[in-house]
Amino acid sequence: MTKTAGVEVAPHGVRVNAVCPGVVNTAMMRSIESGFGQGDAAAAETARKQLEATTPDGRYAEPQEIANLMMYLVSDLSSHITGQELVIDGGAILI
Repeated sequence: MTKTAGVEVAPHGVRVNAVCPGVVNTAMMRSIESGFGQGDAAAAETARKQLEATTPDGRYAEPQEIANLMMYLVSDLSSHITGQELVIDGGAILI
């Protein structure tokens, strides 16, 4: 859908891109960790460490890192980028 929309609206000066984050350090992740740990704080921490280990850089993205990518995409610095899916996951998709 991103590629099709990017092609269709590019002649009108509109860019379409998708930001595809991996795990991000948010309250939603705390809830997911808690679910894995079934309410046990130690098990939730174990779940966090296991999820962090799924990325080559060994950590969750920070929300600001996702926002930085989005700020780049809306800036003139990315004026020739359209129809792309930009994965921001610390390299998790590579393994």
